[in-house]
Amino acid sequence: MAMTLRRVVGGGSVVLALALAACTAPATSHDAVHRVQPGRLATASPLAELLAASTDLGPSQSRRVDTLVTLQSQARPTALYRWAVPHHLAVQWHAGNRWATVTGTAAAMSAGFGVSIHDYRSRSGTDFYATGQSVAVPGALRGSVGQVGRILSYVPKLTSVGVNMRTDVPDGGLTAAQLLTVYNAKALANQGYTGKGKTIVFFEIDGFKQADLDQFSRAVGLTSFRPTLDTDQPGAAGGETPMDLEVAHAIVPDAKLVVFDARLKNARSIADASAQTAAMYQAVDRKYPGAIWSLSLGLSCESLFTPADLAPMQDGVKQALAHGTSSFVSSGDTGGLECKGGADFGKPPTQADVGLNAYSGLPAMTVVGGTALSTDARGNWVSEQAWTEPAVQQGTSGGPSSKFPRPSWQQATGISSLPDSKFRMTPDVAADADPATGVKIYVDGKPQQGGGTSQAAPIWAAFTVMLNQYLAANGGHVLGDINPLLYKAAASTPGAFHDITLGGNAVDKAQAHFDYTTGLGSPNVAVLAGALLKAEKGTS
Repeated sequence: MAMTLRRVVGGGSVVLALALAACTAPATSHDAVHRVQPGRLATASPLAELLAASTDLGPSQSRRVDTLVTLQSQARPTALYRWAVPHHLAVQWHAGNRWATVTGTAAAMSAGFGVSIHDYRSRSGTDFYATGQSVAVPGALRGSVGQVGRILSYVPKLTSVGVNMRTDVPDGGLTAAQLLTVYNAKALANQGYTGKGKTIVFFEIDGFKQADLDQFSRAVGLTSFRPTLDTDQPGAAGGETPMDLEVAHAIVPDAKLVVFDARLKNARSIADASAQTAAMYQAVDRKYPGAIWSLSLGLSCESLFTPADLAPMQDGVKQALAHGTSSFVSSGDTGGLECKGGADFGKPPTQADVGLNAYSGLPAMTVVGGTALSTDARGNWVSEQAWTEPAVQQGTSGGPSSKFPRPSWQQATGISSLPDSKFRMTPDVAADADPATGVKIYVDGKPQQGGGTSQAAPIWAAFTVMLNQYLAANGGHVLGDINPLLYKAAASTPGAFHDITLGGNAVDKAQAHFDYTTGLGSPNVAVLAGALLKAEKGTS
């Protein structure tokens, strides 16, 4: 099967110009691209746009309002408990957490935190409470509380990151064998690194049909498999979950695959949504310690949250990394416009729409961007470019975080010359995401081509299972917190990644070394395995 790379005139300039036109930014220079960044225009923030598009119903009458606070230590927050009592507020805290939830009536919360809380009605008729003000730490809590989260009950809908899959494409998509070939993983597979005894957990919000998985296995000549459901089918059968499972099975057919129901249960506020997500991460870590995680999920726009809102989720992932987990999340499929709202915002794309999916800004996550792939007739890698379809505002997302500082492992000399270097940069890595060059899968009994960064995340999760097995067999150890090692491998062994220099999105254009479309690049698995072993052992 030969797949043809869809060339972009001028190394990405045409695609870039179209993408930037969609978000009203000029495409005159590389610097101009980086003037379109999340969090720069406070008056045009997603929250400000939401409130401006909603009807103000006056001071809130809500009987239950909550917010998150971060704590300076893991000790019992005695000062917070003492402060809450005279303010008629309640504190919920679990031992070991560096965050807590503060709850009370709208009047009590308004008085306690010194802000005005109003009720609003959105364009779609949803009532919610909010304050448009930044919430400061009360004076009595300085020294024990670090930050206060958003006071907001407009809860973004948890969505699957995905695109319309391609059917009736003549080439039919990459086969399981070609997926191993194109990323140079066949030699490791032939050595028996096929996932036996290892687990991948897929966080999902839709279900699958076992018949599709069976049909896929027969078509590619692999043994059939039955995923473990925890606790039940997440929802109605869709295309996302079978794609995730089938792609991973193609790479590590002997691995245990777990489908975890990741739906938020009636989240009543931003604080509640974040706390539920953190509890979900902690539960999976307890049940499947050391499993590899794959998330093809999006939770609105990072700019809608505060650092305090995101702290529980970051801490939940970090705890799992300490137990040997590596966690991969899709960067998103909007070409960098992850902050574009739905009907409640009601506006064409603007500069305020540029931003990250809230999950993909977390430094503990390994963020996976997307590429369009070109192979020869045997499935060997020929080239890749950043995946983008600007006419329909689809493509790999990425960019700098607006909430998290740049971690130390992204500060190595030569990693990047990009501006905004004080922020965490995404994505970290990339893999095939263009539906026109995707993996041949089966959904509803029909062959289709997978696509989106939601295909790229399970590709990396499955290859990491293979890499862990290689490392264990050669004197290394499980990767766990993989990000620092990936950047070390990129710095020491350039051939460990396919460096992608074509294409672009609404934030950036692909360039040599790291960029905001494909990160370090796509994996050259056999070379990357050796580079990671050297990085673990501290050798060059």
